[in-house]
Amino acid sequence: MVAAGHRAITVDAFGACGPAPCQWGKITGTVFGAGPGARAGTSFAAQWNLAFARVLLLSSYGTPKKVPTLTVRELTTFTDGSSRANYTVTGTFTRGRAVKATRPGPSASGYPLGDPVTGVTFGASIDATTGGTFLAPYRFGSGSRLLGGTVGAAGTRLTVRAWTEFTGRGDRSSYLTTETLVPLR
Repeated sequence: MVAAGHRAITVDAFGACGPAPCQWGKITGTVFGAGPGARAGTSFAAQWNLAFARVLLLSSYGTPKKVPTLTVRELTTFTDGSSRANYTVTGTFTRGRAVKATRPGPSASGYPLGDPVTGVTFGASIDATTGGTFLAPYRFGSGSRLLGGTVGAAGTRLTVRAWTEFTGRGDRSSYLTTETLVPLR
């Protein structure tokens, strides 16, 4: 369930917490607009720090074929030493009935910062040995940025999304940019 507020969004997610599905809990996410002067956003990020993993949701809202649609990418990093591979999955949602939240969630206050050159890679499943998706979070003087990207199956297309959040003083809105890179020919 997703509920909007000023510069923030409340997210109540459900997923796997072991062998059985469970509610991760309701937390506050960050809303991102199209640029630093945006007054509204169409994307958000939310992070949970579960007992066995850290889960990051990167979401965007649009109206393809005039149908309000929320696309959610989940990036899971296992922190329990279980040797399960990090993975990512994407889901697409349209409006439905809300599910009542039953408990607050364990919000992750800061995603572990990645190396400036390398990031965390994610495969398509828990059993994957390679990954075509990466996440590279980092901080800068007045904020933080999450770089997430995917490498195309042929290895010739790199799509990078940057979620930028300003934490210093000022009237700059958090924003999202997307770039696609291909080799020079």
